[in-house]
Amino acid sequence: MGWQHQISIRIGNEILKVPLVFLEGNDASPRILGREGIFRHFIVVFEEKARRTGFIGGDKKEAGVIHKVLNEI
Repeated sequence: MGWQHQISIRIGNEILKVPLVFLEGNDASPRILGREGIFRHFIVVFEEKARRTGFIGGDKKEAGVIHKVLNEI
C-alpha cells in the first residue's frame, strides 16, 4: 500500500515540487521509484554498488564529460 504526496525538494540550488509515494513496509523497493519532476532537470548518475546517486545540472562542465562518455559507449 502507498500514499502519494507532493513535496518541495532542493537539489543544489534548485527547488522543485515533485510527487512522492511512501510505501508501507516494503524494504525490497528500489531507492528511486520514479522520475517525475526530477530527471528532466538533471543528468542522474547511479552508483548502485556504493548506494549513491549524483544529480548534475545540464549546464555544468561535468555534464559535458558525461555526454561524451555516453556517446562513446
